[in-house]
Amino acid sequence: MKKILISFMIILLIFSSQVFAVEDWKKENKKREEAFEKALVELLEKYKDESIPEDERILDYRYLGFGTSSVEEEELVKVHIDFIVTPYSSENTKWDDSNNICFAEFSKVDGEYKLEWISLVPRNYDKFLEKFEEYQKNIPDNVETEIVQGEKNEDLKSGKIQEMSSIIFILSSIVLILVILSIIIKLLKKRGIFKAK
Repeated sequence: MKKILISFMIILLIFSSQVFAVEDWKKENKKREEAFEKALVELLEKYKDESIPEDERILDYRYLGFGTSSVEEEELVKVHIDFIVTPYSSENTKWDDSNNICFAEFSKVDGEYKLEWISLVPRNYDKFLEKFEEYQKNIPDNVETEIVQGEKNEDLKSGKIQEMSSIIFILSSIVLILVILSIIIKLLKKRGIFKAK
């Protein structure tokens, strides 16, 4: 009885520690959600102002969720925040109809999330665009070479397929002839015409 009681106590301790871990995770997640929603307000409220061009202005927005792209050991928590907007004008050029994303970085000070940076484009996006444009200018025009190589590969593939088809046909024919011969021999044996030595 004592062993059962001790086992039961151990199971209760393990289960209760799991419950506390889940509770801690829920509290931490709630803290994150609140910080991220507050950052979204800071970013998007200015787009409601009448000084913003009509094709970029919004009437309202709604927070949808977030995703993190940082590891616990990093100093900054890097996130993307998903949201939807109600554009001011049907001539909207800035906002997606269903889902929009902004990018943010937070530091964690005394257990609280502090906004360090937020933008509608990823950090260093302008540098990426510069390098990409430079890359596109420097790539050689070798489309024709690739097409010729692709055609050669297709010829090789079709040649191998043809060869395999021929082998399969020959093997199938041999098997069919052997099956027909064995059936004929069995029928001849039944009638007594063919006697095996």
